[in-house]
Amino acid sequence: MGFLTPWMLAGLAAAALPVYFHLLQQHRSELRPFSSLMLMEPGTQSSIRHRRLRYWLLLALRLAFIALLVLAFARPYVESWVAMGQAGPELQLWVIDRTFSMRAARRLEEAKSAAIDLLRRQPSEVPIQLAEFGSSLRMLTVSSRNELEAALRSIRPSSESGTLAELAAGLRAVARQHRGSVEVHLFSDFQRSAMPAHYTDLQLPANMRVVAHQVGSAVTNFAVTGVEAPTSVFRPGKVRVRVHVTSFGQEGTKAILSLYCNGRIAGQQNVQIPPHGRVSVEFTDFEPRHGFNACEARLEARDSLPEDNLFRFAVERADPLPLLFVDRFANGRAWVYFRAALEASAENAFSLEARSIAEVGEVDPGRYRLIVLSDPGSLPGKFLARLERWVRNGGAVWMVVGPRMAQLGRLPVVELAVAGTRYFPPENERFQVVGFADAHHPSVRHANQWQGVRFFQVIELSTEGCQVLVRLVDGTPVLLEKELGSGRVLAIASSLDNVANDFPLHAAFVPFVQQTAAYLAGLERRTAVATVGSFLDIQASRQRAAITSVRGPEGKLLFAPADAAATPSVQLQQEGFYEIHRGQGQVEMIAANADRRESDLEPAPAELLREWAGSGNPQGAVSASSGPERRRRELWWPVLLMALGVGLAETLVSRQYLAIERGTS
Repeated sequence: MGFLTPWMLAGLAAAALPVYFHLLQQHRSELRPFSSLMLMEPGTQSSIRHRRLRYWLLLALRLAFIALLVLAFARPYVESWVAMGQAGPELQLWVIDRTFSMRAARRLEEAKSAAIDLLRRQPSEVPIQLAEFGSSLRMLTVSSRNELEAALRSIRPSSESGTLAELAAGLRAVARQHRGSVEVHLFSDFQRSAMPAHYTDLQLPANMRVVAHQVGSAVTNFAVTGVEAPTSVFRPGKVRVRVHVTSFGQEGTKAILSLYCNGRIAGQQNVQIPPHGRVSVEFTDFEPRHGFNACEARLEARDSLPEDNLFRFAVERADPLPLLFVDRFANGRAWVYFRAALEASAENAFSLEARSIAEVGEVDPGRYRLIVLSDPGSLPGKFLARLERWVRNGGAVWMVVGPRMAQLGRLPVVELAVAGTRYFPPENERFQVVGFADAHHPSVRHANQWQGVRFFQVIELSTEGCQVLVRLVDGTPVLLEKELGSGRVLAIASSLDNVANDFPLHAAFVPFVQQTAAYLAGLERRTAVATVGSFLDIQASRQRAAITSVRGPEGKLLFAPADAAATPSVQLQQEGFYEIHRGQGQVEMIAANADRRESDLEPAPAELLREWAGSGNPQGAVSASSGPERRRRELWWPVLLMALGVGLAETLVSRQYLAIERGTS
């Protein structure tokens, strides 16, 4: 027998209090009148009778109550030796780790062999539930031991990544469904990179214990961990590609790094990888062909995990996106500033076309990726009808609201009311500046929040159904966004001709124009590289049109328009290239790679694993041992119940003695 908190036994000193209070009982003498004491001889009266203890039963109950209460807080326990397989749990859950790192050096095969060996030693009456762990915990249905062994052999490695925090969350869900005790046998390599940042994420329920079966050891691994390349190229010529190679371990090596495009080699360099280091290699002669290009960076090195020596990425070479700029006149001042800002980028993705209001009557908006209305005033009715249908079907309009559009009283397409025009004459040195800017929106994020921009004329617009992105210091909205169907309209309540404001003269004007055009055209947040296990949102968002179909690496159709209502997202479950079709005829290619955190094969510290495995049941073992186990049984709760019973008895006895004293008096 032992105590978890033996220092609490010092509280037994409090047992002296009942004895002390019992001895404090004073002898009560009856006072009577007497004439004089001068003829009496003084003497000392014995007080032995006064110091005698009375009510022995009450004293014993109080002493017992204090002793039991102190004993309960000291948390006593008894230990006993129990052989493996005896007094076992009500359920055994066997979990096989099949994440990407288990591909290294046949770790998954070792895990399955260890599980099969343990299975053959288990009593047939012990219930066993099998599960596999990748990006999440997935249960496997088996009804017999033969099916269990066959299911173990059929588990295949995946390209998914997973952390022990995600596994612990799955185990907590299992514990909630099963009221009895659960013993988890986990077969894994227990990577250090799989440990979460917060230890509390690993907490196990009280009815669960973990037995860790670790496979593999720390080995050096080389991996291509990333590629920096443009997602889309809209101009002819060569592009720059940077490849990052990392050594996970204490060894370095010299290897050949090759760049492939559509199955053909596009470049090759020698690379020296330092131990525990990272090196970057640039390819400057890479010239993708027109259309989508499936590219790979391959490292010719021998290590225990060759699958991460290849990194896939996609590059699209496309024609510039057509952009229509509509102004009252075809070559106004606003057009000059706008065109200069877009062409200032070396990666300009747009083919610009300017037209006056007299030339857009027969224009089809569907030919363009983005339409800019620069205060044109009244537009032809046929063009407006086509424009509204185009926006609701996924198109985007950038509306620059000046005095000519303010005269209409209501903005076309978005139907926003115009309340009036506010003037701040610059000759009187009166102007307004920005008081609020949404720094998270793409139009404002890289434009220094429009600091220092002076506004001399602002159109007051209704904000009904809009998101206000920029306000002046007096609260007047300047930049608004409104969604219409699958499309959206961005409106700036001041012209861009250096008359109503001096925004075109500030350095923030160029990134504002470039980022806003890219955002409205659907180029913002576009990526050609994803991680296995990530999801593609099917529904449309502010940045992207809705997905209509997805084809996987093997050409299999993963999602069709008929599944849109029941499928909110599509998960990328394997490495390779995915072809994605969106509304408005947009097509993308995404390359999926395994999470490179799985490339670090260093195991987690054994002490941390032992602490985690015992975090649910304090008596839980943390290693796969075939010998007897020493189990601990705590006794504090029965001792506490005894203390409560003694306390109740003390109350009853004290009331009885109190009644006797009152009757005697």
